[in-house]
Amino acid sequence: MSVPAAFDIGRYAAAVFDLDGTVWLSDTPMPGAADFVDSCRQAGLTITFATNATAISVPQLTELLIACGVARRGDGVVTGGSVVARALASLEVAEVVAEAPPAMVESLVTAGIAVHPADATGIPHGWDEPRRDRAVVMGASRAATFGGVELIGRLASMGHPLYVTSLDPGFPAHERIEPGGGMLVAAARVLYEIDPIVLGKPSLQYAAAVREASGSAGPFVMFGDSQRADIGTAALLGADGVLIARNGHVADDLPAPHYITDGLHAPIKAIP
Repeated sequence: MSVPAAFDIGRYAAAVFDLDGTVWLSDTPMPGAADFVDSCRQAGLTITFATNATAISVPQLTELLIACGVARRGDGVVTGGSVVARALASLEVAEVVAEAPPAMVESLVTAGIAVHPADATGIPHGWDEPRRDRAVVMGASRAATFGGVELIGRLASMGHPLYVTSLDPGFPAHERIEPGGGMLVAAARVLYEIDPIVLGKPSLQYAAAVREASGSAGPFVMFGDSQRADIGTAALLGADGVLIARNGHVADDLPAPHYITDGLHAPIKAIP
């Protein structure tokens, strides 16, 4: 599909929005974000919010988005934690060792997966050899411990598949960078040679969850401030990607956006 010089929201049936740094910052809406999302909704687009967050459940996040005036009842919401639970259930994983926040653990349990918390007590009984119905999982958690990260890395090095939500080290928050799941992955990689499988943005599993949550066959447009995670997910959706790039920089070695803007309050310009 060729991209015209001018951005036209009327070309799309569905809009997907990243959260941190795109729609809000530390749960406070970004300038113009609520109005722009509403303009998409009024143009007839379905709205989906897509984040790699693991520390909050889909219902909790939905209520926060509604309370701050960005979302409406019926909008789709996808989190990194919900996608991991959905994907592992489809792979018939029955049991995991997890270094993850409570909301992500709850998603796994709700999906019918037994969860062993990663801690310094050692390898759970019977986990000396990999099995097809077992895996290890890691999501961004401020409560993560050195012992838990080491155990996850050790189990992954033994052949247990390691599923993570993101390789990004952090994401924007008010006056700081909030640590992300990539920091924990990096710490485990210092200790062990491991090859994690990303199920959050960008992954085929995440794109499938977004498509299902949107209830639309497209065409899609996706807005986000991470070229790797958001524009990468747009590519997997077959969507046009709009990069929120306040410094105007577009990396040549990452998925290429179709459009660029300073924010949802600002003009959207086509990439030459």
